Formats: sequence, structure tokens, C-alpha cells
Amino acid sequence: MGILVCLLGIAAAGMAGIDKERAMSLEQKRETIKEFDLKKGVGVATLSGVMSACFAYGLAAEIPLRR
Repeated sequence: MGILVCLLGIAAAGMAGIDKERAMSLEQKRETIKEFDLKKGVGVATLSGVMSACFAYGLAAEIPLRR
């Protein structure tokens, strides 16, 4: 049931993005493309992944302290 809800959410967000893109003028699309920065996006994604792993490690290391 949870997976179904997630898939429905992804589909709704995708449809909203497609609708927004269709409503944008050519000038607005060009402005959006100028804001795109691949290096910054990859950096944020990498940092998020590393910090997520650190959080998981912290949760796992905390279990012996709980006893």
C-alpha cells in the first residue's frame, strides 16, 4: 500500500511538472535553463548521500549506548 501511495505521488508530481512546462513561455524556459548548474546539483546530491550515510551510522552506533 505504501509503495502504491509513493508511486501515485510521483505520478502526480510528474504530471504537475509537465503541465507547468507547457504553460511556460519560450523566454521563461530559457531563463530556467540558465539557472541549471550540473556541478552544483551533483555536489548537493553527493553531500546528501554522504550525510545520509553518516546519519545511518550514528543511529547504528547509538544502539549499544541505549542499553
